Amino acid sequence: EWGNETTYGVLAGEFCGKVMTLKAGASIPSRVHRFKHELLSVLEGQIRFLYRRPDGDSQSALLQVGDCVYVFPGLEHGIEALADSVLVESSSTEFWDMTLVADPKAVADG
Repeated sequence: EWGNETTYGVLAGEFCGKVMTLKAGASIPSRVHRFKHELLSVLEGQIRFLYRRPDGDSQSALLQVGDCVYVFPGLEHGIEALADSVLVESSSTEFWDMTLVADPKAVADG
């Protein structure tokens, strides 16, 4: 169990919000969306955002309270919680649009 999520404010076909609570050490597997746009904001804790740039280069970014990241369609990404954390995701509503890629740590390791 990585934690839990609660979806709120769904405006069909337009927008939704999600609160994700992650336990320290938990990870959300690497994924990619073809159509979905996401904005992730850190409310509590600290996470490592793992991603693979379109040129294939693996990167990671340390995100802390107040930081946010835009996930555009086609960006391979995963999350690792470095502390108990709370994230807010604001996104488009393509709930079905997710392809799992690999363990997020594998993304950062290349």
